[in-house]
Amino acid sequence: MRDESVFLIGVGVFFGIVGLIYWLTAYEDAGGVLLLGTCFLGLVPGLWSLAYPIAAGHDRHNGSRRTYRARATVRCATATRRSAGKAN
Repeated sequence: MRDESVFLIGVGVFFGIVGLIYWLTAYEDAGGVLLLGTCFLGLVPGLWSLAYPIAAGHDRHNGSRRTYRARATVRCATATRRSAGKAN
């Protein structure tokens, strides 16, 4: 499980419980609908990223998240070396 998925599912469950309690005690429709919407805004992306890890940026073979930081550092170092060699 990824940390983002667990966090988003936790947000959805929390707001689902709060929405249920609010709906049962306040007898107001608008607030309950907004809390239900917040519940879905947490559950849908959390469950989606658990079900489709490749779409979320994970590598199929080793299961780790792809990162481009090392390649970006090399490009910056190469660009810096090229510009340092030129006379101004």
